[in-house]
Amino acid sequence: MLLFARLSLGRSIGFVPAQRVIVTGGAYRIVRHPIYTGIFLSFIAWTLRDYSPRVLAISVIGCGLFVLKSFIEERFLREDPEYRDYLTRVRWRWFPGI
Repeated sequence: MLLFARLSLGRSIGFVPAQRVIVTGGAYRIVRHPIYTGIFLSFIAWTLRDYSPRVLAISVIGCGLFVLKSFIEERFLREDPEYRDYLTRVRWRWFPGI
């Protein structure tokens, strides 16, 4: 999932939200934050493989930070009319149907 999402993003990547080209193809046709989806799945797999209270805490905190980051990014990007249109076409933030 991470690889598919990253390849779908192409050169439009950064650590902070910025006005770049809005990517709407590939994995971004399905969910708005597919890289985060891959990260969430990795945290879940790690927690299931090496369960301990410490691993669970790290996974919950890590996922929580990416959830927060996605809300901050979307608040910034909603200023762009093209992104607002994208929001109407792709309803799911991280997982289809959830």
